[in-house]
Amino acid sequence: MSARYFVIAMDEESASGVRRTGMAPDYPHPVHAEVAGDPAPCRVCLDRFEPGAERRLLFTHDPFRDTVDLPLPGPVFIHEKRCARYDADAGFPPALRRARLTFHAYGPDRALVARERTEPSGDIEAAVDRLLGEPGVEYVHVRSTSAGCFPCRLDPVPAAA
Repeated sequence: MSARYFVIAMDEESASGVRRTGMAPDYPHPVHAEVAGDPAPCRVCLDRFEPGAERRLLFTHDPFRDTVDLPLPGPVFIHEKRCARYDADAGFPPALRRARLTFHAYGPDRALVARERTEPSGDIEAAVDRLLGEPGVEYVHVRSTSAGCFPCRLDPVPAAA
């Protein structure tokens, strides 16, 4: 493993449900299909769309749906056709390194413990290590600094017993 965290992309079950039903998970909102107009990342494979060439689905997703019973939904994109889920052990996604990012470190009950921003040339590993080293941090959300959207979550690797 290349880092002390796992990269948690959108689960394949949710993505398959969106593709199959044309509806957002947990919300009665229809999915919008389009040709990518920008290189935003797919929330499953965490690679960037090729503008003008790849089709994608836009829908409402709550990145806190598995952690706390306080919804905070927002828009996300996934490939219209199935794509392989990003390998949680693969380290930080290369396609996301090219963006300005904001990392939100959360503790119990979605309490914001700390936040850091990085530039495309910034040291992402150092920022994530600092955040995961903060007392009480349970996970880190990665967000686009410019758009505010949520690509993935970072979960610390459990300490060896």
